[in-house]
Amino acid sequence: MVTGDILGGGIYQTYNISAIYNFRAQIGNRFCLQFALQGSYLHNSLNWGKLLFASDLLSADDPAELPVFPGISVKTDQFDPGLGIAGYLPYLYFGLAVHHLLPLQVSILKNSSDKFKTIWEPKWTAHVGGIISITKKTTTEERFGDISLYPNIIFISQGKANYLHEGFYFQFYPFTIGAWLRHNFNNLDAFIISCGLEYNIFRIGYSYDFNLTKLEQTGGSHEVSLQFIIPCDAEKRVRVSQKRSTKIPALTCPKF
Repeated sequence: MVTGDILGGGIYQTYNISAIYNFRAQIGNRFCLQFALQGSYLHNSLNWGKLLFASDLLSADDPAELPVFPGISVKTDQFDPGLGIAGYLPYLYFGLAVHHLLPLQVSILKNSSDKFKTIWEPKWTAHVGGIISITKKTTTEERFGDISLYPNIIFISQGKANYLHEGFYFQFYPFTIGAWLRHNFNNLDAFIISCGLEYNIFRIGYSYDFNLTKLEQTGGSHEVSLQFIIPCDAEKRVRVSQKRSTKIPALTCPKF
């Protein structure tokens, strides 16, 4: 997995290259555990030369006209590991993941002291969800008109920041709608609505965040996603599974 984030026309850039290894084990007749290990290479850079300070706007006669940081570029390269575990039954799943196992130090100044460094502490994510099938024509695949409800709770903790996400997805295949509430232990943060459509190998989704904080006048945020599902030979996988005398089911979870 490769991700990149470029802010302010290249003032601040973050790139992440990750490799994830996953393996699965059947514990009981209907209970499975899934494990994952992640190793990431993280690169951050801050180009002070593209920043505009108040001193840059002063007249030439003013002794404060010289920029404080003339064109200094700060770069950080670090290894970032993570791991996770998920357990699931046919109608219930839960999991725990930790990112940034090694605290990351992101500096905004070259050779700076600790007070100019940002520490990314380990981030913990716990989740639990369920699958409630209201109507389903077959047990092997989804058909038009199948109705399911996916309630979910997600808890995220990093340093002194703690957030809860509670919500659900309602699916009338191939359509999906959802609603979420995001908050910490003291204040509401956002109310989120989403909708999606699945057709053949395509999935398209849309979500909107209603800001519930004192910054509500800034408006919410929109997100649109487009996914392409690579078809696989399900019959071949079944034959291989039977040959190995294992009946480990796949993890079923919300698609949007």
